[in-house]
Amino acid sequence: LYGGKRVSKDDIQIEAYGTVDELNAHIGLLMTQLNNSVWFEILKEIQEGKYIWTEQGKHEGGVTHATK
Repeated sequence: LYGGKRVSKDDIQIEAYGTVDELNAHIGLLMTQLNNSVWFEILKEIQEGKYIWTEQGKHEGGVTHATK
């Protein structure tokens, strides 16, 4: 992990990294199929980590899961 911390393969952080990676792959695939530039740009911003989604809704900011 970031900073050299060692964790078990079944640690929740490792699971989260894998889930985010899979989501990113699905978003990329969807982007290749879109003809609508508005949705393409929205997905591109999500994929680039420009938005963080919370229970309260969308908030601008960078994704920092790898640096904690």
